Amino acid sequence: IGRTRMGLADGRLAEESWYRKLTDEQRTLYREGSRRLMRELIRYVSVAGDSPSVEARQLGEDYARIGRRAGMTLQEAVEAFQFFREFLFDSIFSVYETAGVRSASAWGDMRRRISHFTHLVLMALIDYYQVHAGGDSDASTAAGQGRTV
Repeated sequence: IGRTRMGLADGRLAEESWYRKLTDEQRTLYREGSRRLMRELIRYVSVAGDSPSVEARQLGEDYARIGRRAGMTLQEAVEAFQFFREFLFDSIFSVYETAGVRSASAWGDMRRRISHFTHLVLMALIDYYQVHAGGDSDASTAAGQGRTV
């Protein structure tokens, strides 16, 4: 299901102005980030009481670094994240449907948890853009922390 959806998404991606700004390497980083986001979302939705703040913040900052390096505006970076967010919602809904989850409370809890997690990621992305609004220190910051983004 995920591969079919991603194939359909690839056609829509080519039409997005923010996507055309990404290099092949940055597109790969976005895909890796989306897979990581999916793993973290599934873990968060599955584990009651888990706090996603650290993981969500890191994901948001990583998406922001990629976007800034690609020359995306804040609005374009938010649009890019929203594109993948909707894809993830659809994917997780499909998993619930395939698993035969019928409980309205389970669906509601899942939706709330996904919304909460992705909201934290989005806020971290926006915060990163605002903090780094004037400079271009993303490469040195990532290198200093030993991370590749």
